[in-house]
Amino acid sequence: MENTNDKTTIGLTNENKIILERIKEKNYFKDEMDIAKFAMSYAIIYGEDEVYTASGYGTKWNVGTFDNGNKLRTLLSVLMPENNEPYRQIEELSNKGLFLIGKHIEKNNDLFIEEILNIKF
Repeated sequence: MENTNDKTTIGLTNENKIILERIKEKNYFKDEMDIAKFAMSYAIIYGEDEVYTASGYGTKWNVGTFDNGNKLRTLLSVLMPENNEPYRQIEELSNKGLFLIGKHIEKNNDLFIEEILNIKF
């Protein structure tokens, strides 16, 4: 069921904008939107046990740009069927993922994708 009160924009906290910039400097991703989507995925996979609350999301993207074709909205409706505000959830997960990645950067003083994904080469 679609909620007409759902978000129309996706935003980041000021702290997470700084983390996004640090990740962007590594040139691992095509653009900031890809970083935010990666962060959202990271939070879905690795952030279940992590408590994260934030407020003050500044507008960054329109949902039509961020989720062209509504694929993310569809994914969230499958993963979290009880949630009727998928874009609010996407915003929260993107921020949570950036926060978690930021903790890794702080601990290691750098970002190593293979480490945060627990990949063994």
